[in-house]
Order: sequence, then C-alpha cells, then structure tokens
Amino acid sequence: MFNKSIYHIVTTPGENTNNSIVINWHSLIKNSYLLLSNDNFKTYNKYIPNSEILWDMNNIDNIKDDSFKSISRYVCNVKLTLLIPNTTYYYKIINEEDESSIYSFKTTGNNDFDIFACVDLQHPFNKETPLLINNLCKISPNTSILLCSGDLTGCACVEDEWSYILDNNLFNNLIVGSGVGDHEYWGDTFPNHIPMTKEPYAFNHLFSNPKNGCSSLINSNYYFYINNVLVIVFNTLDSNTTISNLLNEQLIWFDNIMNKLKNTYDYSIVLMHKSIYGSKIIDSSVVKNMKEPFNIIFNKYHVDLVISGHDHIYSRTSMINNTTYYLDMGSSGNKRRDVDDSLLLDSVYEKILDIKNNNQTIGSIIHVNKDFMEINVYDQTNYLVDKFTIYKK
Repeated sequence: MFNKSIYHIVTTPGENTNNSIVINWHSLIKNSYLLLSNDNFKTYNKYIPNSEILWDMNNIDNIKDDSFKSISRYVCNVKLTLLIPNTTYYYKIINEEDESSIYSFKTTGNNDFDIFACVDLQHPFNKETPLLINNLCKISPNTSILLCSGDLTGCACVEDEWSYILDNNLFNNLIVGSGVGDHEYWGDTFPNHIPMTKEPYAFNHLFSNPKNGCSSLINSNYYFYINNVLVIVFNTLDSNTTISNLLNEQLIWFDNIMNKLKNTYDYSIVLMHKSIYGSKIIDSSVVKNMKEPFNIIFNKYHVDLVISGHDHIYSRTSMINNTTYYLDMGSSGNKRRDVDDSLLLDSVYEKILDIKNNNQTIGSIIHVNKDFMEINVYDQTNYLVDKFTIYKK
C-alpha cells in the first residue's frame, strides 16, 4: 500500500464541473481536512469533510484477496460548490500526522474546451496507461477532465492496483468522471476463478460521484454536466449479467431524466462499459440482450456519442439512425484482443483498428465548441488513429 496515512485522493465531478467538485480521500487517522486555494495558497479556506466513514470490509462475502481487509480507514469527502468557472484551484489534505502533496483541478466554463476519454486501464501496473494520459496532457495541456467507461483496474479488491493509478500522480490534476466495468466487481485475482462481489465496493469508496442515479446503483449510475455537455454514466454490472432488473431500472431512470433535462444541454455523451455495438464473439450476450433496448432509448433521445470498452477491440460505427455514434475504444491499457472478423463484414462500422498487432493503447481528446464536437483518437505515441465530428443537432 502507498506509504502515507493520506492516500487514494481523487477529484470527482459535482453536478456541473463549472462550479461543483467533490474531493474523496482515505485517511488512517480521523479528523483529516482539506485546504483549498485559487492562488496557490497565498490565501486558502479550510473544509471539514461532509462525510467521514470508517470502512472495514471484513464482513463482506466473496473477497478472496485480503488487501482491502487488512487496514480499516476513514473514507472522507468534501463537496465544493459555488466555485468560479474556468478557474484553477489547488488543494491538499492534512491530518494530525501527515500532509498530502498539492493537487489541483480546473473548473470548466466556456463553449470551447477539451475532454479526455479512455476505457479499460485495467491491466495491473502497466506502463502504457501513464504514458498515454501524460501524452494526451501534452497535446491538450489545459484539459481538466477525464472520462472513463470502467475497468480501471484488473481486480477491484487489490488495493495496490488502485494505488498504482491513484497515488502516483496520474490523476493529480484531473477531474475523473468514471463508470464501473465488470472488473470493479471482481473479488479474486486472475487467473483464479472469479467470484463476483454484490456491489462495486472499492469503487464506491474511492469515487464520490453525484448521487442522482437510480436508487439501486447510487454512485455508479449518475449524470453530470461539463458546461454544455451532459454526461450520463451507466453501470453495466458484472461479467455475467446482460439481463437484469438493474439494467431495466437504469433504462427507466434514463428515460425519466432525459425528459426532465431536455433543453438544458447542447451535446450528450453516454459512458457504459459493455459495448452494444461491440464484438459478436467476445461477449455475444451483450449484443444479443442489451443492444436493442439501449439502442432504442438512445435513439429516442438523440444521444450524440456512446463511449464503451470491455471487448479490447477498437471499432466505431457510422451514425446509427442518423443520431448516435458508438465508439468502442478498445483499451487504454495493455490488454488487447484480436479483431472480431464478423465486425469487418458489417457495414455499420466506419473504423476498425487492429490494436493488438499494432501494439496500440488508445485514448481520445474531445474538442467541444458551440457548433460541434470533434473526437480525436490517439495511441500512446500521440499518433492520430481516428477522427470524426459530431455536429450540434
């Protein structure tokens, strides 16, 4: 585990990243607090956690690895509101024994900005994810937010895997809006059998997301705004689930909130781990059971872009029903699979990449302005592998 008493510090979105952010962290000592500044600590404000919960996983079933069980800790978060748009803030966490490094985030606040997006960081301790994200930051140094469709780690119960991405400067200056993948339900390490946990326990204690999703999946199903972009995050559950009351509940929730939020955004992006326009071989039950209901409701509300992973194959559709692009972005880590040959025979796909044989780790920069979103997709060497534009409807 990371050798400090303050660790796993994550900046997550509030309801609108123009003015609302949540900071989540773990502390071995009670009564830690946050100092926030917008002038690099010439002046600052002190924030006591809105929540400080003692987390002990000893009573949770199906966790075969004991790394999270070994240490009880306080899970803390501070919700920051009334922030100034388009402003860089600095913060650090302090307890009686320790002080964190200085972290920062920048609020959004205009109609011309960039968003990073990635999928499936997943493979434990790979070196390509940090290279990819650092290179994306060099291309677009003012970008402040990273979206991820899930599978942040290979096995969610292994604390060292979370430390590798959360405690090594990878996300120190980014707001992270992430969903969960099936690996956030893993309770044992590969190549052992894979007992599933009932909930994404680790994720829900590491990321403090808006609590506006369906009641059964609070924190892993939610929505928020990035200025004029509405981001909707689905939880597509564990590896074995493609038919579920929880999936139906989220579709009903989506129907309700899209009715409620109409005319409040210019563009809509959906994050969902499993790819309904993905491989017909690797996870055929997703296409069989999830494609039709999700496609129907995304079409109903003219969703602009659906970003997913899960298959570890890169594919992008043309615009489905003159409405939606489906981007199965392959892998932002180093786990890749061979191209599903059935995709090559389907005219719905506009771009397919052989990321396995080309040894490519994939991420994207979404440029947003008042007229269009331009999606630029790069590999870890900053080579532009795909590009397409979505015009405002």
